Amino acid sequence: MKTQKLFLAVFTIALLFTSCDKNTVDPNVDDRDQYIGSWTCFEKGTFSGQSTYVVNISKVGDLDSISIRNFYQLSNAFSAIALVSSNSVTIPQQTISGIKVNGFGIFSSNKINLTYYCIDGSDKDTVQAVLSK
Repeated sequence: MKTQKLFLAVFTIALLFTSCDKNTVDPNVDDRDQYIGSWTCFEKGTFSGQSTYVVNISKVGDLDSISIRNFYQLSNAFSAIALVSSNSVTIPQQTISGIKVNGFGIFSSNKINLTYYCIDGSDKDTVQAVLSK
C-alpha cells in the first residue's frame, strides 16, 4: 500500500513538472512570420563570386515551409523551398533550374545567415549568404 501511495505521489509531481514545460508549442504562433518579405541577399560563392540581389520569401504548403524566390539569383521564375523551425532554416536537397541545391541557416538579429551548396554538373559552389531587410 505504501508503494502505491509513493508511486502516486511521484507520478503527480512528475505530471506537474511536465505540464509546465516552457517548450510547449503555441498553435497561434507561426515560426515563418519572421522570414516573410523582401530581403537583400549579400552572397559570396567559391565559384560564383560576390553578388547582391533581392529575394522574396513567402509561406508555402505545410506549417514549416517557405519559398525563397530568386534563390541563387536564378530569377523570380525559380524558388527554393526551405523548412523553418524557430530560428533554424533547412534547405533540403532539391533541383532548381538544373542545379542541385541544399543548405542550412540561422535567423538572428533580423538577418538570415545561410550556407548552401549548388552543384551544376561536376562543380560544387559553396555559398555564404546574408539576407537583410
